[in-house]
Formats: sequence, C-alpha cells, structure tokens
Amino acid sequence: MARPLTLSDPAAAPTTPDFWRAQLKAAHDKRQTYLDQWRGNIQRYLAKTLSRDALTRGDQIVVPLDYANTEQKKALLFFKVPEVQLSPKRPAYDQAVPVFQAVLNHYLGRHGVDARTMMNEALFDAICPSGLAVTMLGYEPTVDGARPVQVGTQPDPTAAPSVLGLSVPQVPVYEQVPNIIAEDYYWVRVSPEKAGIPADFHGSDYDLSPWLSVDFEMDHAVAKRKRWITDDTPVSGDAQPTGLNETENQHSEPTRPKVTGTMIFYRMAHFDFGQPHPDAFGWCVLIDGREDFAVKPSPSPWQKFVPDETGKIHVIGMKGNPIHIHGARYVSDSAYPPSDVTMGRAQVEELSKGRTQMIQQRDRNVTLRGYDRTRVDKDTVAKIEKGEIQSLIGFEGNPQEQLVSLGTANMSRENFEFDRIIKQDLQSIWRLGANQRGQEDETTKTATEASIMQGASDTALAYEQDQWLDWFVRGAEKLGGLIQLFADEADYVEVLGEDGLPTLQAWDKTTIAGEFVFTAIPDTSIRQDAFTKRKRALDFFNLMANEPHIDRGELVRDLLRDLGKSPKLFKADLPAKGPEPMRLQLTIRSESLNPALPEFNVLKAVLEQSGIQIPDSAITTGLALQSKIDGGGMAD
Repeated sequence: MARPLTLSDPAAAPTTPDFWRAQLKAAHDKRQTYLDQWRGNIQRYLAKTLSRDALTRGDQIVVPLDYANTEQKKALLFFKVPEVQLSPKRPAYDQAVPVFQAVLNHYLGRHGVDARTMMNEALFDAICPSGLAVTMLGYEPTVDGARPVQVGTQPDPTAAPSVLGLSVPQVPVYEQVPNIIAEDYYWVRVSPEKAGIPADFHGSDYDLSPWLSVDFEMDHAVAKRKRWITDDTPVSGDAQPTGLNETENQHSEPTRPKVTGTMIFYRMAHFDFGQPHPDAFGWCVLIDGREDFAVKPSPSPWQKFVPDETGKIHVIGMKGNPIHIHGARYVSDSAYPPSDVTMGRAQVEELSKGRTQMIQQRDRNVTLRGYDRTRVDKDTVAKIEKGEIQSLIGFEGNPQEQLVSLGTANMSRENFEFDRIIKQDLQSIWRLGANQRGQEDETTKTATEASIMQGASDTALAYEQDQWLDWFVRGAEKLGGLIQLFADEADYVEVLGEDGLPTLQAWDKTTIAGEFVFTAIPDTSIRQDAFTKRKRALDFFNLMANEPHIDRGELVRDLLRDLGKSPKLFKADLPAKGPEPMRLQLTIRSESLNPALPEFNVLKAVLEQSGIQIPDSAITTGLALQSKIDGGGMAD
C-alpha cells in the first residue's frame, strides 16, 4: 500500500521521490494482477492456444472469433475522425469560431496529431486486452539555443541631451528567448501496461483521479538532451523489453542504450501545493536509477491562469489531465473494467474445445475393414492395405464373406447445437448480431422479430458509440487548449467564406482566443453507405428548400458537398429575372370554329399569336360544309 501522507513523516511528503515511488508501487501491484489476463487476450486474438499440453501435442483448434469480433467492433465504434464543432461561450468569441474550428479539425487530421491512428490503437486496447484506452496529449518544442526578440523601446542612451524640447530618439529593447526550431502537438496511445492509476481510485472519469502516470522508455541521448539524466545515470540497454504482446517480446532485443522512468501528472489542490484552483495540475518525472527527481514537482507547463474583471480565474491551455483514459465500460468500484474479449473468453475457449473434439472424432472415425484371417492370406491383405487404384485382388471364394466394413459413429447433432448456443452467447456478449457481422442469419424469424432484435442491438451499439465520441471530443478540447496557449507563429488555415467557398485565412493564438463548447457533428464518426447519405441529403433539401427562414444558398452548398460535388458549382449572383409571361387560358367551343361566324377571325388571330396555325384549306372546306348544311344538304 502507499505510504500515508503525514506531516510527521518527511518521506511521505508529496515533494519527495519516496512518496511518489510508494504511490507508483501500489498502483503497479494492482495493475500487475491483470497483466496475465491481458496478455492471454492478445494471444486469443492471434488465434494461439493457451493450453501448454495442447500446444505440445499440436492438436487444439482455436476458433478466431476474438479477432473477427474485435475488428468488426472497432469499425462500428469509430469509422473515421469526426468533425468537431465549436460554440462560443460569450458573444465576443463568435468571430473566432470558424477559424478555430478549422484549425482544430486540421490538427486532428493526419498532418497534425493523426487522431485516426491513435484511435485505432486505443480502441484495440479497450476491446481486446485490457478494457482501457490510454492516451496522452501534449506539446513539445525543440529548442536550439536562444534568439533576440524585441519587447519594446527605450530612449537612446548615446543620443545628445534634448535641446528646445526635441524628442529623444528611441531604440529597440531586445530580450533573449528560446530558439524553437520545431514544435510538436501530439495525441498518442500509451500501453495499458504503462499506465499508473491510484490504487484507491474507483471511478470511470479518470480526469477526476488525484494523479495519473505513464511509464516510459527513452533513448539515452533524448533523455540527456532534456536534461533528465546525467552521464553517470544507469541505462537499461541490457534489460528485456516489456509489453502486452508476449510473442513480440520474446524476439525483441535492445538495439541502443535507453533509460526508463515515470511521468506523473497530479491535481495540485489534492496535495496542498499552494494552488487552490481545483483544475491546476502539476507534474514530476522519476528516472529509474536516479534517486532524486529528474523534474521536480512543479506547475504544469501546459496551463496558464488568468483572472477576469470579477476575480474569477480562467484556465488557458489544457483543461484536465494530459493522460487521457477511457474505460470500455464501468464496473462498480473498479478502475479496471473487463474488455469484450475478457467477457467472451470462456465461451470462445469452450467453442475451441468443442471444435477440437469434433476434429478428434473425425480423425478416429476413419472407415475400418475387418477380414477373416483363416481365409485371407497375407499377400491379399498387403494389397488391400496398399490400396492402389484400379488394382485387381484375387480371393478364394466370395470377397464379401471374407472382408467387411466396420461400422462408424455418426457426428452427434448435439455437437452442432452446442456450437450454435455458444455463438448466440457470444453475440449477446459482444452485441454483434449476424447483421452487424455481415453474415446470413441461419434462424427463421418473422420480419417483426428480426426488426426488434436489430433495434435492440443498434441501441446498445449506439450507446457505446456515443460514449467513445464524447471521450474523443473531450480529448479534442484538451488539444484545442494547447493550440490556444502555444500557437505564437502566424499560420494559415482553409476556412469557408460567407460565399461558401474555401479561402486561406491567417491565424495565431490571438485569433482563436476565447472559451468555447466542444461538440461533434452527429454520425460523422460512423460509416454511412453512399445511398443512405445521398437520400438523407436530398430528403432534407426537399423538406427545407421552401422554408423562408432557411438560407437556400447554404442549403444548396451543403447538398453539393454531401453529393461529393464542389460547392463552386453554386452561383450566388444570377442575372436579374424578368417578369413572368402572362399565362392565357382559352376555352374553345366547337361552334366557334365556324369560319362563317364573325368571332372566328378573332379566334384565328389569337391562335396564330400563340403559335397555332389554321391552314386556309381547312377554312375553305369548313365554309363549303357549312353552306351545304345551310342549304338542307348532308355532309359527305
């Protein structure tokens, strides 16, 4: 257990290395109880047996459902990096929203912290071995010497005294600052085996933990450049590397001198470091083999505190612990939840055992034949055992009386039913039905039953998706705080202008200053097939196109983007449209078409103006017919 914090015991004070080593020892001992289980889960994912006897015989079948389920669930929980949205907490920050939003989404991409790779690795840790996704965010500049920077002006001390009230010439004032030749914002995965969680912490919001730590292994040269070690610090170059994947560890050999140690981030208010703010973090670094601190307990370099006009202190920079952890689920009073592979491991081993027994039965169930030793000679038996195709074997008498096939046992239906039940159990544990796995459902169900089952599975899966998305957004908020604190140099980012077209806009930390609410666009982290996405976009456009309170131009641009087209196709400035032509509705009675009537000429003129021509031959024929009818004759 960790040593108690008492004022009478100097070694227990949080300003001493002994205190933190005691805390880390307690956390390490608790974590150690899970390592064998975590490593076993990875071996199951790799479809390797866990039984030493079966491994020696080489006859155990391992059904690779842990691999299939892990990969499928990773894709369902997080298909791509979501688009983060910002909302200002005050009206004064409204102008910064589009720029900061574009900057943050750029840094989350592959040209920034590459959040996609981080999530792929962290999800695997949470689903397969440990139930924990452990990551770390930070900012690290590379400094090479110093450079002068002008910080103001002062009167020129070499200038002659002022005469007749003339102003004294001013000269610039310079100050030496670190010469930053490169800088790196990072959000990386940390092995759960390297994560330190207080032994007495039992929650699921790891940001509320009094402290968190990560063990690290660093090249000797890098640690020396950071001034964390000296030339006489012991190196661990001869030590065997550790990790959750035992197969890789067995073949890993150190290639260069390294040092190992632990980085700790803690809430200062929990240890009375003279900082009452509850969100103030401190940090320290311990190096194995070095008795004192490599970095003494001190305020986090990734935070700054600024008071406002009311006296309230605001945190500028990272809000929360830089060690960003998420549990796949919560188990009462435990900071170490089981992974999906852990929960289904007994069923997979049982299924593998059943498959192994089925193979063994098939091997022992090869067709055998018996023969009458008193009537079949050895040469005939040798020919039968040799079994050459199309060979002729001679018998003295009837072969069917001398040679007979022995009965074989049929594969019991119980084996297949056993197999089916275990798979149903695994589907319940993983919440992955046949539809999510892209497989045909072998059971017979009505459409209503299938819809109810699918709805229940989708609900459980959507709950997990929302939990992971919320954790990702909280990490994006920490990254955004770092950018707001350290983005001193002017840069450019692509922002959508008022016309909906992308334009390059200059920015630095003053441009994106402010407090914001971080959210993510719904469904942007999960896969939508092309047909569904197009249909939703078209349905929304048709629904809102005639709404007077909707910007139709923006609606068209969004539709073009959803359809994979360039918003440049939208033309905001169209030529002025003239008045609509008058629409004429004309009702013509049959008697009005009589050429002998006066209104016929008016009707004929109106039709010709509308583009309808009546041939003169038709008029002549009509007049002749009308004359015949008036004379009492019959029309032919």
